[in-house]
Amino acid sequence: MSASRSARSRRALRPFAAIATALAAAVLLAAPAAAHDTITGTSPEDGATLTEVPSEIALTFSSEPLEVSPEVVVTDESGAVVTDTTPTVDGFDVLQPLPEDLTSGTYDVAWRVVSSDGHPIDGSFSFDLDVPEVEGTTDESAEATTEADDAATSDAEATETDTASASITAVDGEDGSDDGTPWGLIAGAAGLVALIVAVVVLAVRRARDPNGPAGQH
Repeated sequence: MSASRSARSRRALRPFAAIATALAAAVLLAAPAAAHDTITGTSPEDGATLTEVPSEIALTFSSEPLEVSPEVVVTDESGAVVTDTTPTVDGFDVLQPLPEDLTSGTYDVAWRVVSSDGHPIDGSFSFDLDVPEVEGTTDESAEATTEADDAATSDAEATETDTASASITAVDGEDGSDDGTPWGLIAGAAGLVALIVAVVVLAVRRARDPNGPAGQH
């Protein structure tokens, strides 16, 4: 009878043993998945709109990821990759520097790291930039430079014109002094002298010949 009781006891325990085995297998299979690191935050946050270009992308994890080929790829609206440096692991954070000349638009961030348990994990998020354009400042600077150049050119042209005018005036003055010689006055004086000489000569002749034609009456 004891043998039959033992057999019945073993048969009664079989369902419980099967259940215990199934639970143990489930726990063992779930353990590696539960050990994976998880991302706990990003900077910028997913869907954020920024008015200034951030210096870097920061990913924060629940445990320290391994420094094994971390990847953070940032693309703009056209799909062009805007990052050209390798991200670094700093404790619980993975940091990806950003260029300073990013313009307004939507940027997608795709990341992949190796968690502390050795399994790779990945994910993605996006953010928007709404930064002021700098073209206006550049145009104003260019206009100011152009105006300054134009003013300098105008001053130089005015100086050249004044110099040329002064030279022309000086030449005209020299020509005027030559043309101002009183040739008419000299000619008149010469004629007067000739007339006086003629009168003197005539008077001398009359004095020498009082009976000449003038005194025949």
